[in-house]
Amino acid sequence: MPVRRTDLPRLQPHHTGVAKDSFPTDKIYGDTQSKAELHLITCGGNLTPDRHWDANVVVFAHLTGKA
Repeated sequence: MPVRRTDLPRLQPHHTGVAKDSFPTDKIYGDTQSKAELHLITCGGNLTPDRHWDANVVVFAHLTGKA
């Protein structure tokens, strides 16, 4: 779902589920090559018996064009 603003280009999010053992650390915290990006991370997957989530949901968003 794109986010539209009248004063900036569109923000195009992409979300994915990520297993905790394959967390894309470099992609999330690495250099964005001076591009404006937004990374959101939250719990996801299933709740384990010891009350921890077994995955993460990661949303990557970047500017794509004029509104």
